[in-house]
Amino acid sequence: MIKTTKKTDETAAWQAFEKGDYTKAEELWQSLLSVEANVQSRDQYLSAYCYTLCKLKKYEVALKIYEELYEKYGSPIYLRQMATVELERGNYHRALQYISAEQSQVYSRSDIEFSNGED
Repeated sequence: MIKTTKKTDETAAWQAFEKGDYTKAEELWQSLLSVEANVQSRDQYLSAYCYTLCKLKKYEVALKIYEELYEKYGSPIYLRQMATVELERGNYHRALQYISAEQSQVYSRSDIEFSNGED
């Protein structure tokens, strides 16, 4: 039996995804998620898993995961990811709503300084 590591399994998951074997990629991501205890790595795996779910047209599952990540972290990146899921499924109006919410959140942050293009 070949001993595997998380790194080789992650590589295998990405390779399966790139080859279009989304069912195999889904299985590998699920396996990695079942053993990963590190929160940061787990959240990265969840995002990769969601890309795979979209390719398998499991949009509702991907949206639920991104919603949970957004509730956990409040990061606007997850609003963008939800918009991407909605674009994939052809729900353009909902995608625009997520993008608008993302932009509102980004531009309302007081800790970011934006230039108006004039120096």
